[in-house]
Amino acid sequence: MSASNNEIWNAAELLTEWKDDNYTYKLLEVPRTAIDEDADEENAHLLIGLDSGNVRRVDVLLDTAYGRTIDAEKLEQVRVASETADEDFDEILATYL
Repeated sequence: MSASNNEIWNAAELLTEWKDDNYTYKLLEVPRTAIDEDADEENAHLLIGLDSGNVRRVDVLLDTAYGRTIDAEKLEQVRVASETADEDFDEILATYL
């Protein structure tokens, strides 16, 4: 990965946000070029979950390009978030599960 966390964050664009009983979730799209120099793969996504005090409790870069994997704990956070996401955005999250 050639980009820093700041470069990824600055390039990310908000797709949607929603709430459940615990968090306010935000799903952002990250342009491939913000992560890798090569833009051959699809864009990635960033899932953020903020608690009632606006503390980030969920922070998952969803990027499986070039053989990258997402650890089981992070995938569980994605699964929980997908249960309350709007259908269109649940489909995005489901591609990572």
